[in-house]
Amino acid sequence: MAEELSLDSLKTMKKADFIKAFKNKAIWKKAKSVIVLVDYKLDGKKTTVAIPFKKETEMKQEMKRLKKEKLHVLKKTGAGHINFENDGSEGLKAKVELVLGGLKAELLQMKGTELFGRLQAILEVMMGDDADLDEADDEEEEEDSELEDDSDVNEDSPEDAEMSEADKKAEAKTIIQELARIQLELKGEWSKFKGLVAEKNGALVLIPAYGSMLQNLENFDEKIGELEALAVAEDQSTIFRKNYEALSGQLNAPSLEKLKGAIEKVKQNTLDMVADINAFIEQIDFDKQYLIQI
Repeated sequence: MAEELSLDSLKTMKKADFIKAFKNKAIWKKAKSVIVLVDYKLDGKKTTVAIPFKKETEMKQEMKRLKKEKLHVLKKTGAGHINFENDGSEGLKAKVELVLGGLKAELLQMKGTELFGRLQAILEVMMGDDADLDEADDEEEEEDSELEDDSDVNEDSPEDAEMSEADKKAEAKTIIQELARIQLELKGEWSKFKGLVAEKNGALVLIPAYGSMLQNLENFDEKIGELEALAVAEDQSTIFRKNYEALSGQLNAPSLEKLKGAIEKVKQNTLDMVADINAFIEQIDFDKQYLIQI
């Protein structure tokens, strides 16, 4: 079962664990409020994170603690209401209305789109009419800027400075080999998936193939990012990036919308069922080894 998302759990969470927990749609189904941290240092790397809350009062309490304990830069911290809508034409939308913090809607829209894309949702950010935003004073802004600059240096310089051009090329070669393997696997999975669709298999049959492709596509994207960051194999990076976009386009083809909707419904029902079973096991204080891991 995915780890629970909270300000405390983030402190020791690996990025992969955060993504796994974030992608659990069951927690977002019940969420009414959210706290978002832009450029949060997770597992040594800056990323955007979001924490769901069932009650607005809980979100407000955590925002007070976050500000008091200075857990993150104020101007990159925001909180507000969240709801998910599906009008059938553009697909699922994650609507965030910021009402607390110093985070601007434009910055969250830019930095959070990829994150909520992991839920196959289109992010829409707006400022609430009742927004009570914190404006950091000049001294605090300057202090935050210095902290960020130091963080960037500490994050990037030790590894990058020591890595020679030869080391980068050797690392790039390893990544390219892994990308080629993932790409070949995706090609085979796509052929298998198209065959299953042509045979008009139901969602229960298609979920494993579809889910495997989505996971591999996510890994593909992350590996391409690692290759691009080395900046020693631009041609290969460009080719892999084009192939990634082509594969993404195939999975997002309009002809698959109805099928994807059926698959997502079965997946969500399965997650809800597992969550209910695990909640019951914990409620009766049953042996934790029987908790279902998905």
